[in-house]
Parts: sequence; C-alpha cells; structure tokens
Amino acid sequence: MRLQKHQIITAVYFFALAVLGNGLVYYLFRNKKVSLALFAVSLLAVFFHTQKAKDRENYLKENLGISDRPRIVAYDYLRLLAILLVVSMHGIQADMGEGILLGGTAENYIFTVVYILEMVCNIIYIMLSGALLLPYRDESLSEYYLKRIPKIVIPMVVYYFFYSWITGHFMEFGIAEAKEIGICFLNGDTPECPRYWLMFVILGLYLAYPFLRYMIKDMPYRMLSGLVILIIFLWRSTHGCHMSAFKAP
Repeated sequence: MRLQKHQIITAVYFFALAVLGNGLVYYLFRNKKVSLALFAVSLLAVFFHTQKAKDRENYLKENLGISDRPRIVAYDYLRLLAILLVVSMHGIQADMGEGILLGGTAENYIFTVVYILEMVCNIIYIMLSGALLLPYRDESLSEYYLKRIPKIVIPMVVYYFFYSWITGHFMEFGIAEAKEIGICFLNGDTPECPRYWLMFVILGLYLAYPFLRYMIKDMPYRMLSGLVILIIFLWRSTHGCHMSAFKAP
C-alpha cells in the first residue's frame, strides 16, 4: 500500500504523539504492561488516522483546527463552556469532600447552588452530540456504525480500562484483569469510574441516532421542540424531584 505525502506526515505526527504520551504514562506510573498495551492501542489509532487522511488532504490541519473547512464556531464555544463547567464542578466537589466548604455556612450554600447549576455541562455534551448526528444523512446503518467505531467505541473502551486501573481497580495488568474489566464494561458497571455513566448514555444515543434520524426527518422544528418538552415533563413526573440531590455533601 503506497502512502501519499500528506498521509505520511499525518502518520508521523500521530506516532510522535503516541510516543510522547506513552512515555509520559510510563514515567508517571512505571508499569511496563500498561504502557505496552496503551502503546499497542496508540499504534492502532495511528493506523486509523492515516487511513482517514487518505481522501482528505487537509485532515491533519482539520485536527489542529487550522484548516479552512467550514465549521460551526458556536459548537466550539459550547464545548469550551462545558469543559470549564466540568473542571469547576469537580473542583467544588473536591473541596466539599475535603471539608474545605463547611455545611451550614452561607459559602457552602452558594457553592452548592453553583455546583448544581454547573451540572448542565452533561446536558450540553448530549445536546452537542444530537446537533451533530441527528440531521438526516443518506448513509446506511453499516456505514454509520463502522465510521464511528474507531472514533467513539475504541477510545471509550481504552479510557475505561485506563480509568479502572488508575483508580485502583486492579494492581496488576494481565489477561484475567483485562477480562474482568471487559465484563464490567459490557455490563455498564462503573463503580470505579463514577463519572463514566455519561459516556454510556452518549454511547446509547449514538446507537439510536440513525433510527431517530428517520423519525424526525420531516418533523417541523416547532413540533420537535414540543416533543422535547413533553419528554422532559414525562421524565420528571416519572422520577420525581429528589430533594436529597440538593443537600450538601
């Protein structure tokens, strides 16, 4: 297979990132087995990027955000907002867990309200995925899923394994441990990854999006908005409003 010049440049760039990233992981954790497994996955990622660059000469520039390809800038601002909210929310949560914010004080109540409001970051991520994938496209189910397995499923699995290891789910990295973590992943069991539930929600939506496309293909925007409001109302009426969620830790 003969690679084009821009494919070679793309491969070199992502391979360099893989080497630097895996070198950093080994420097921090000194675990050869984990580093080798992560490097193998990184090489697979390099292969996927190189293949995707085959028909897109500006693929590397697009990844670096310096191409002239039209993009919706508002979505980038929403991503930035969601990231800032996530960082702030977890910072407040950590302070509450460490007792820095004492219960019963005005400061604690203020930060509790801010913490609750910042949880909208989860909704932003879900809405962004819907905005990007719900518009109708003429592609088969196989095309839809095969296009997104390398971009969504594989990184999700890798991150799940890494998160489980870094949070102390297992001390050694071997076949038995990998099998255990794999079973937990398939079962949607995330006790060692408490914030990973959102990834399963988004993955479930990715599975359903191609079918939802057909459902709302010819639906007017006003009716779609009404459907969203109805779904929210029914969900809240089913689950109720749990006031315990508003209590400070």
